[in-house]
Amino acid sequence: VAHRDEAGGHRGVRRVRRAAEARRQGRRRRARVQEGPLQGRTRRAHRRPAPGRPHDGFARLLSRPRQPIAAASSSTATSGADMAWPRTTVYVFPGSQYSAKVLAALDARGIPHGVVFAALAPSKRVLPSGGRMVPEAVVGDAVVPDSDAILHWFDDKYGTDFFPATPDIADLAERASCGVVAGAVLYYNWVFQPSYARTMRAAGLRALPAWICLFRGHIVDSWAADARKSFRAKARTQLGVELDDEAAVRAALAAELGAMQACLADGADYLRGAARPSAADFSLYAMLERLVGDVGDVRLPCALPELVADTPDLARLWAWHATMRERHPIRFKGKRPQ
Repeated sequence: VAHRDEAGGHRGVRRVRRAAEARRQGRRRRARVQEGPLQGRTRRAHRRPAPGRPHDGFARLLSRPRQPIAAASSSTATSGADMAWPRTTVYVFPGSQYSAKVLAALDARGIPHGVVFAALAPSKRVLPSGGRMVPEAVVGDAVVPDSDAILHWFDDKYGTDFFPATPDIADLAERASCGVVAGAVLYYNWVFQPSYARTMRAAGLRALPAWICLFRGHIVDSWAADARKSFRAKARTQLGVELDDEAAVRAALAAELGAMQACLADGADYLRGAARPSAADFSLYAMLERLVGDVGDVRLPCALPELVADTPDLARLWAWHATMRERHPIRFKGKRPQ
């Protein structure tokens, strides 16, 4: 029923006309969107994050591989730029000292490579060899696990000279990767509670999403419990001292670092006076990054920030470490697999 207003019109008729005009305008707007740059997608779909973009940092950190982020060239390369290198992809954990050793070494020789972040949860970790340990490299058709084995492979195939004929370079590399310094890295990052809270616990808390407000420390500690137990046993073997005595661990570490400093001749840039950094340099460098550095672009909190100031007698070693950081920065990010 149409009701006449004071001007003599029909309010019902006007209401119907306005609704019809609104529908026509809506159809025109939708047609323009479909014909425009969005190519038929809705605006909401167009704004949706791209696949692989992080949403839940902690879940991504613990349970699935990180997606490579952006392509980049090896800007820190010092040689080999014109050589025809094989396609190389390295599977790593972000911040792993053994992964850092391989990545810094490949960059130093100008060997282009991509990086894939393996899942930290063992049940969800998938590596080309079917194993569980990183780093692991796929070089052409070859699958090469273990950090030293990767560097040996490049020496054998391409003469990269990671293990030169210089006496005991191989022994020094193994000593740095598997001896007292390696045990101290495990002890101070995972076992000793004050430094664990500064390093791995802090990294886990940083990765938790902000909406988790309660029991954040308990969540991180629960995740780290198995790893801490395993690393405690390994650290005891490598250090050769009782882990309940932190002073004994610190003394063993200082003595081992003194022995490593003795391998640096006065005025030499690298261990045993090598002309360019060897596997021994990269092994020790990566370990020290977990104690007094930040593992390059991962920015992992260090375990013993006071160690440099507390050991002035190791000044030559710390100067060597600073040189390695300047000339051969550790880069995990920005290396898309080829």
